[in-house]
Amino acid sequence: GILAAMIFLAIGVSLLLGSSSSLRAHGLQINGPECGITTHEMIVNGSYAKPGQFPWMVFLIVHSREGKRFGCGGTILTQRHILTAAHCIYPNGLVAVGAEAYYGNIHKRHGKRLRVTKVIPHAKYNEKSFSHDIAVFVVEKPFQFGTNARPICIPTALVNIAGTDNIVAGWGFIREGGPDTNYLKYTTVTAQPS
Repeated sequence: GILAAMIFLAIGVSLLLGSSSSLRAHGLQINGPECGITTHEMIVNGSYAKPGQFPWMVFLIVHSREGKRFGCGGTILTQRHILTAAHCIYPNGLVAVGAEAYYGNIHKRHGKRLRVTKVIPHAKYNEKSFSHDIAVFVVEKPFQFGTNARPICIPTALVNIAGTDNIVAGWGFIREGGPDTNYLKYTTVTAQPS
């Protein structure tokens, strides 16, 4: 569920994008003054998020060439870049042909909408083992940052988070085998060594 979809954020950004200096070389500004600011303190144990609590969260609707739609969570990195899982590009073995991003609202389909124009999976992503399960989606126009929409802060150096408590958020399944949620939820998990 949420843990599998989001824990890669803290560890995987550097694997996909490289160092912060290489990001700047590609014109990507990370960790600007607006990043990582939440309007609420964090509460644990599977709670519903409040508006503005996780302003970097994005709900992605991915369309396959077979006409199916799939939902994925994502995280705003810059004004035009979203971090997500590479398996969102190949949902259930299908191939994505389009996507849109909803942001700025805790309800997954009530936010502002942007069209995704490019998807960049990790070069070593493996569909069978899910290794290197990380990707960047590029949106057509810049996000409109404000109280309910802003980028997340990214570590600029390697950080060992094993054994630490971390907050994960998403629109995943409410319980094993159960329905997913329309409203953003979050909980605290302890990072495990890889």
